[in-house]
Amino acid sequence: MLIRQISTGRAQLVALGLVLMSLALGLGSPQGSAAGAARECSRAAARAVIDERPGLHPFAPSFTALGPVLCGSFLGKGSNAMVVSFKSATCGGTFGWAVFRRHAGRWNLVWRYGNGQQSIAKVGVEIKETLKILRPTDPRCVPTGGTKSRLWRWNGNRFVAGAWEAHYLNPEQFSSPSRQVQCEIDDAGASCNSRAGDSGPEHSAHLDRNGVVSTCSVSVPSLRENCFVQWSPDLPILPYGQSSEVGDFRCTSAVDGVTCVKRSAPGAGSGFRVSEDEAVEVGP
Repeated sequence: MLIRQISTGRAQLVALGLVLMSLALGLGSPQGSAAGAARECSRAAARAVIDERPGLHPFAPSFTALGPVLCGSFLGKGSNAMVVSFKSATCGGTFGWAVFRRHAGRWNLVWRYGNGQQSIAKVGVEIKETLKILRPTDPRCVPTGGTKSRLWRWNGNRFVAGAWEAHYLNPEQFSSPSRQVQCEIDDAGASCNSRAGDSGPEHSAHLDRNGVVSTCSVSVPSLRENCFVQWSPDLPILPYGQSSEVGDFRCTSAVDGVTCVKRSAPGAGSGFRVSEDEAVEVGP
């Protein structure tokens, strides 16, 4: 009997000690659980840093929903970083993001970036930002031009963005990958221009809604003789093998130039091909 009482007493003491330890660590209450979760990179931690900083969310105080939360060594080898994005109050998606470093028991803000974006994603130690492309004729919240992405990398003092990589859908104006052919499509027709350098030969072609093709070639362009007037250096690239379609017209980019054709009658199949060397009619 005595042995059983001693064993029972020891068990009770051990149980009491465990309870006291849990209370001391804050694990015995909902508040303690939340605090523990906020120590690690997580949505709970992201929620905590937004609540601690009333002006951090671009749509505060009326709307403070979270977007994606990323965890990783974004601030250098061995770093403990958290990337918090902010859900947009209009049009969906997210609007901007912020980066925090875990140090001395706190999440400290080290970088903030404000821009409308479709999403952010983790790519190794880099942050990939993807934006939807809004075409000139699109409603504000309905972008249809495709997407463009770029990578952000920490350089020791700040985040630096890489070049945009665009994936356009049916651009109404575009350039060939060589930047020597430029085209424009609308419901009334398709046109392409080319030139070899700043003063080399010019070529152009136009396809109208009736399937009629007209071409132009000038070996030595001048103010009195030329195939076109305006050249835009920053149009989106249409990669080789891809097409853009607007209305009844389709233009396809290839190594030997851009070919545009009419898809239905009248003049179905009629079109042209423009390269830096020529503008020629194609068709059935």
